[in-house]
Amino acid sequence: MNNNICLCLSVCLSIYLSIYLSIYLSICLSVYLSIDQLTCLSICSSVHFFIHPSIHSSLSLSLSLSVCLCLSLCLSVSVSVSFSLSLCLCLCLCLSPLKHNRTPHLTDWLICIGSYI
Repeated sequence: MNNNICLCLSVCLSIYLSIYLSIYLSICLSVYLSIDQLTCLSICSSVHFFIHPSIHSSLSLSLSLSVCLCLSLCLSVSVSVSFSLSLCLCLCLCLSPLKHNRTPHLTDWLICIGSYI
């Protein structure tokens, strides 16, 4: 299960952000067994915004926090279906808008679901 999650993360994130970020989050998630998934995701994403210059330069603190909140809410709603599928869709929904420095909206969902299928 963990390997599938990391593979899913790598594919989704390398498309929408960078290979560096996908590796960083995959490593973090691969050792998340000591804490729950939502906590790990929130920590990984929020910490990364502050240590990665290219992302940090275009992000405000409020936007990075909204991404963490988005991930937590999205996963808590959809995780009952399939964790790895939910994770992929939630990461896609919550992280892809960062390229345009904005918060997620409905069209992101449609794009993400379409690209996953």
